[in-house]
Amino acid sequence: MKVLVFNAGSSSLKFALYEMPSEQLLMSGFIEAIGLKRSRFETRVLTSKGFNIESFKLRVKNMDEAVSIVLRFIKTERFGFDVIAHRVVHDCGLFGKPVFASEKVLEKLEGCSKLAPLHNPVNLAVVKACNHFIKEHDIKVRQVLCFDTCFFKQLPLHEKLYALPLSIQKRFNIQRFGFHGLSHAFVSSVVFKNIGKGKIVTCHLGGGSSVAAVVNKKCVATSMGFTPLEGLVMGTRPGNLDPGVVLFLIEKFGLEKTRQLLNYDSGLKGVTGFSDMRDVLEILDDKTLQGTKARLGFEMFTSRVAFYIAGFAALMNGLNAIAFTAGIGENEARTRKAICEKLGFLGVKIDQRLNKKNAFIISKPDSKVKVFVVKDNEALHMARLAFKLVRKKS
Repeated sequence: MKVLVFNAGSSSLKFALYEMPSEQLLMSGFIEAIGLKRSRFETRVLTSKGFNIESFKLRVKNMDEAVSIVLRFIKTERFGFDVIAHRVVHDCGLFGKPVFASEKVLEKLEGCSKLAPLHNPVNLAVVKACNHFIKEHDIKVRQVLCFDTCFFKQLPLHEKLYALPLSIQKRFNIQRFGFHGLSHAFVSSVVFKNIGKGKIVTCHLGGGSSVAAVVNKKCVATSMGFTPLEGLVMGTRPGNLDPGVVLFLIEKFGLEKTRQLLNYDSGLKGVTGFSDMRDVLEILDDKTLQGTKARLGFEMFTSRVAFYIAGFAALMNGLNAIAFTAGIGENEARTRKAICEKLGFLGVKIDQRLNKKNAFIISKPDSKVKVFVVKDNEALHMARLAFKLVRKKS
């Protein structure tokens, strides 16, 4: 069975094609800068000599066109696919497990878009574009939706609920849903294969960032909440914020402008002027006003991550391992160093040479806590989930 996996961002579309159950990667790639003049389509196709990598510059107007380009390319390469798996950020607690993309399911998910405005509308647009392609070419393909929120379904009640009137939370389905669950699930599985049982914190650090506390493969706490706004300082989102500040901003600017401010113009961007940590690091040592802002944003970011790791260690009454993943977590040694240095009281010690190499294990042999750098593979995790569902329903 061939499973095609789609993972859509606001202006990008990543894809991967797996042969299941062998988990052989047949093809992968991405289209970036969708809707801009500088769009790029990169592909990695398995051949008898290994992977052939090609890159094309092209103008891609929207997500519908991006999906069509990928599907036509796969068809041209004569691979074909039996199942399409999609990452969907928010399920509003409606499903709690992967489901087939029926019309009824899609209608229910439309109402979740307000809780994840950066992600859900794009995720669902890709599903609909695939539906159009499937009908147009009269092919038999099933689509499976894999939710970021599923990993957190079994959070303890004291972690899932807020200190608001319980009647209101029940009436409006207010709870901590958690996000980046597909990433946290995959990364924690990799770590547990190495350490066996234990208590770990997984750190998904990228444009959007979150941490999760996992005890023996079961998530017991996470930093994101009802929406992806809560928790860590992120590229354009502020993370934890006094609700009084939000009320004050609504009074001053109105609801829509405040929503825009919190989702698109805060976080690293609001403090430093840059939403990308690479840009922040580039000027971190500059003796300029911009450099001062960069250092402030960097300290906010790393302090918040360390705060959560330490807090989760207390919550779990111990800590065996920390795992870094995603764009910043996998690639930015200086950021990992700054975070781990704040955790020395827990016995965290990292080897600077290994850290600079982005090695799989960057902690010293005498560190009381193992520190991992895990290359994220949400695509493989989604392929496994989709294959399991289809096989179960066959």
